[in-house]
Amino acid sequence: MNNHMQKYYIFIGGQKDLSILELQALLKEEIFALSEDILWVETETDMLKLQDRLGGTIKIAKELAVVPFESIEGFLIDYVIEKNPERKKITLGMNIHPEKYMKELFPTYSSLKQNVPFSVRWCQMKKNISSLVTFDQIMSKEVSCEFNIFCFSGVDYILTETISCQSPKSYALRDYEKPARDGKVGMLPPKLAQMLINISDNSPYVWDSFCGTGTLVFEAMLMGKTVLGSDYSVDMVKASLQNISFLRKKFSDVDFKEEDIFFHDVTEKEEIPYNIISEGYLGEALQDMPNYEQLEKTDEELSALYKQAFSHFYASGIKQVTLCVPLYYIEEKNEIMKKTLASIQKSGYNLRDLFGNNEPVIYSRPHQKVFRQICIFDRRDTK
Repeated sequence: MNNHMQKYYIFIGGQKDLSILELQALLKEEIFALSEDILWVETETDMLKLQDRLGGTIKIAKELAVVPFESIEGFLIDYVIEKNPERKKITLGMNIHPEKYMKELFPTYSSLKQNVPFSVRWCQMKKNISSLVTFDQIMSKEVSCEFNIFCFSGVDYILTETISCQSPKSYALRDYEKPARDGKVGMLPPKLAQMLINISDNSPYVWDSFCGTGTLVFEAMLMGKTVLGSDYSVDMVKASLQNISFLRKKFSDVDFKEEDIFFHDVTEKEEIPYNIISEGYLGEALQDMPNYEQLEKTDEELSALYKQAFSHFYASGIKQVTLCVPLYYIEEKNEIMKKTLASIQKSGYNLRDLFGNNEPVIYSRPHQKVFRQICIFDRRDTK
């Protein structure tokens, strides 16, 4: 923890609701929206240390100053000079939000370059730096800085410096470069796995009862949690073990024992009192976009599966289950698995209203046939 409050600006990705839930779960302070995809918070928490854990946060910037337009150039010149006392060549980037102010702020590029006593290289001028790869290139230089300038009030300008961003290389390693992948059973993205873990109550013990290729198990291990993974498919258990063994060589601080990944059918009782966090079963892979007939078929299948599974979870004393339940987008409407959700709640668990509006929290990506409804089920004292 820092010993003082710092204002941070948080750039979130396409999963807005889930990204906000994740931040609310990890920060005690209230979070505010600056724009559709930029939030801000004033906190003592060291946000730099938090970045690698956040699946929904693309990058984080710290506030430097709030100034009128005529003070921007002078402030940035002084800041860059102070940041570079050895007068080495510096690489800079700058983003303007909203972009309509880009034209009036464009002279800042040349002014800053001309008024500092060392060489300046601007990375990408005339447009915002949207690529994390480009940001990585900036920050890989010996001396570098990326500024973000916000003017949503039309009066004052908020000057910020980027302190961290997601690592495309690290996510690629934990996703596309794993040796065991299986598109037929679906592949949980590491960022979604992180968000599922983060929005769940902060239990140090996690059981992924549908571990698949081991994505969520490994992400929980990276967070330092004690983790168990199981699956009803022997092939998936083998895939998890293969992937985690591969990733442990890249991330040496992960604590893992092979016996922590095991075969188990969730319709059979297992005395493990850990909180469950899992993608769950999303139904059979679809060749085409879903229809109402497919919705009814999948809902019936999952209802029967989870009726048994949650009855066993309840008997084992499991207090919380975080799960993805499939959601179909049919005829321009989100269609939830009503029977499945009802079956789970009859088994002794309440579906948490995550935003207090009785609306489902959805994870979706372009061209997906099946969306995911993000659910947290809390155990009742009595069924």
